[in-house]
Amino acid sequence: IAFLLVIITSIILLLTIVLIKRLKTRAYQHQFEKLSPYINTEISDYIVGACSCEKLASFYNRYPRQFEEILTSSLLSVSGIALVRLSQLASDIGLVADLEHMYQSKNVQLRRKAVTMLGLLKANKSEHIFLKALSDVDQNVRFSTAKAILNSGHIESLDKVFKLALDSSLIVRAILSEELKKHALLLSENIIPEILQSKEIKQIITTLEIIESWQKLLPIPNFIKLLEHHDLTVRSKAIQVIHYNLISEDVEPAILKALQSEDVQIKISAARAAGHLGIAGAKTLLLECLEKGDLVLALAASYALIEIDPQNIRELQNFNTSKNRIAATATLEALE
Repeated sequence: IAFLLVIITSIILLLTIVLIKRLKTRAYQHQFEKLSPYINTEISDYIVGACSCEKLASFYNRYPRQFEEILTSSLLSVSGIALVRLSQLASDIGLVADLEHMYQSKNVQLRRKAVTMLGLLKANKSEHIFLKALSDVDQNVRFSTAKAILNSGHIESLDKVFKLALDSSLIVRAILSEELKKHALLLSENIIPEILQSKEIKQIITTLEIIESWQKLLPIPNFIKLLEHHDLTVRSKAIQVIHYNLISEDVEPAILKALQSEDVQIKISAARAAGHLGIAGAKTLLLECLEKGDLVLALAASYALIEIDPQNIRELQNFNTSKNRIAATATLEALE
């Protein structure tokens, strides 16, 4: 009987907690719906200078959660001068200070909320929070911080966001690298050359993969050194993206050397690079790759020969009836 009473009491307690939470949610929603029109009107008036900061500060002090939610919605819907005005409002009423204090919480959700909302504000002085949050123990907080930095225009922290992207999971890296794409030229001034000249093989490879995904021309000094790197994967990746380097370097000898490599992947990358760069001197070696390589290499060589000089199509047509099935298949596909 005692055990049964404990179970019944536990169930009643649980149901009471659920009921209280539902009532609180309903009360909050009701209050939000009631306040929303007034606060939105005051915010609109503030943007055009028809409402004082003190009035909005009063709303924030009395209804902080509702005010934050409404202001967040407004921040996401405006730009330009209006965004700057609302960002200044957030600072003047103490919201920025409260968000900075919120980041000190042990609660991951609160820390993430703090950096996310700070990221909506323009010209705020919360860089010290962002820098700290980039090293947060929680990956989601680090990711939200990186997004916040990119949204808020703190370009002085771009290098740190780029490094975070290098060390993140594939999904996070893909999202951040896409966001960083518009800052590619700025990143190529310091952080990208620094990483490419470092001894961190994994970071070099990842950086080259990001450059390839951007598909943007960038001025990267001493790039030719990567074509002679001791690591095979680095050499292969570097060859794949060499045509995105704006700085003119004599890469033809390195490409020709790569076409004679014993490694198939190096040859494939070199064939594609020869095509992109229009290296006419690679024709003989490309024909050799077509005749002796596997299907992927033969295809890369075929496309490269056409890219280098469309007149090579006539020579490729001779392979269509070749007894070499790989060469015949590759040229047929390339000529379609």
